[in-house]
Amino acid sequence: MTIKEKLTKTGPKRLLALDGGGVRSAISLEILAELERTIRQTEGAPETFVLADYYDYIAGTGSGAFIAACLSLGMHVADICTQFTPIAIEAFAPTDSVYPVRSRQREEKLDKMLQELFGLDTLLGSDKLKTLLLLVLKAADSDSPWTLTNNPNAFYNQANQPKNNLTIPLWQLVKASLTTPIFICPEQIQLPTATLSMVDGSVSMYNNPAFLLFLNVTSPIYKINWPVGEDKLQLTSVGTGRNPGVNVNIGPKEVNPLFQMGAISSGLLQSASFEQDYLCRFFGRCVAGDVLTQEIGDMIGQKSGLPGKFFTYLRYDIELSNPNLFTIGLASIPAESVLAVDAVDALPALQLIGKTVAQNKVMAAHFTTRQTTNLGSKEVPSRLEMRGPVAEKRGVDFSFLGEPAKETPQQKDTLDEEKIQLAQGYEYQGNSSYDSWKWWIWVKGTEKTLDTVAYVTYYLHSSFPNPVRKVTDRKSKFRLDAVGWGVFLIRATITFKNGKEKQVTHYLELGYPDGTFTTK
Repeated sequence: MTIKEKLTKTGPKRLLALDGGGVRSAISLEILAELERTIRQTEGAPETFVLADYYDYIAGTGSGAFIAACLSLGMHVADICTQFTPIAIEAFAPTDSVYPVRSRQREEKLDKMLQELFGLDTLLGSDKLKTLLLLVLKAADSDSPWTLTNNPNAFYNQANQPKNNLTIPLWQLVKASLTTPIFICPEQIQLPTATLSMVDGSVSMYNNPAFLLFLNVTSPIYKINWPVGEDKLQLTSVGTGRNPGVNVNIGPKEVNPLFQMGAISSGLLQSASFEQDYLCRFFGRCVAGDVLTQEIGDMIGQKSGLPGKFFTYLRYDIELSNPNLFTIGLASIPAESVLAVDAVDALPALQLIGKTVAQNKVMAAHFTTRQTTNLGSKEVPSRLEMRGPVAEKRGVDFSFLGEPAKETPQQKDTLDEEKIQLAQGYEYQGNSSYDSWKWWIWVKGTEKTLDTVAYVTYYLHSSFPNPVRKVTDRKSKFRLDAVGWGVFLIRATITFKNGKEKQVTHYLELGYPDGTFTTK
């Protein structure tokens, strides 16, 4: 499908926005790999499927721009991962000099790597790009953010424009997006009538380009004019890990000008990214995302006072704090070791964090609506609200994020060729309370097979206390006990003694016997 066909096609439009974050984009890549796998399955697509087949418009800032350009060219995420590591090392690895700016030798090596990957003659307006593409850069001379796109209708993309952005080599724009001011000198982009001096757009309000992308496809200025509506636009936003920026041991004396120099810039960038995310959740129907603040919550299923939602919104990210890493089973990774954008030595740890986040948060239900006989013929979104006398009495709704049950609560999923299964039992105590549903899940198999299992890690919804639980008790057949109700998804990873792992999803459907389920 050509760019013009993408612009004019009928049906829902799909947008993908990628944050900047230097080497922390390794987290994004692992999430994208899971998105590619999940969407391929939900779409029933062949192994040749790439995200450019699903998304119509991809945006990126900083290192996210590099990934966005690769995706737009139709690359598989696995191939981008292979390319990212050496390029990230050249772009972000610390120097031996007292000055942080890269040597010309290293910069030339980075140039060559990008030229070989994207091609010397591949321009922003190239028909090699399979999607619309938006890159956020920053003009070094005017300190203003620039959004460059391959939208043929855009003002600065017209043939009669002396500054026709479509004639700029793609590799140079990607190089500029990797040009963090303290690391690499501004990239000089030569146009027929001007020279553009560009740097990484991450040092702007748009390190998270999600809401900017929404404005780009709906504002009349850019002449795309896609219709709005939660069934007409889908916006997926992928982060690189949030820096909580908590200084619990700092006192008034330590808040000096030197401290403020670093804290102000970091705080502004974090606040800008938060605002982009918050705006997307306010104007869109959020179906996936972490809690923003204790006051705001995650806004999943919340109304905003608007007459309707302008798009469906999915946000995948993680707070890189020690408590949070502990919660997802990665307490061995110190948060401070993975926060810096130039922490190239932390790439393996970042990849592990990304894989864990992807396994725990990316769900097929986010990309499909299904029917379940228990709830009638009404389409069920990925968030279900369970209501009853106890919920009304307490003034809250108990909610679980997940997919509707496929068949029955007793459904079993085969894990591997040795017929290991997850089995489920439950008990309803009949007192119409949240605690009235007690359920348990365990590994079922032959004694010989169970002897090969080292432990099982269960991933529950984040509304549970301790949502990640590791079970090592062989005698209990690795049984997990919990209380709760709803229609929700459990993920489990079975780790064998030989180091191999098997992953499985299991659906539970638990609620009042009288069927008092309601949806938003």
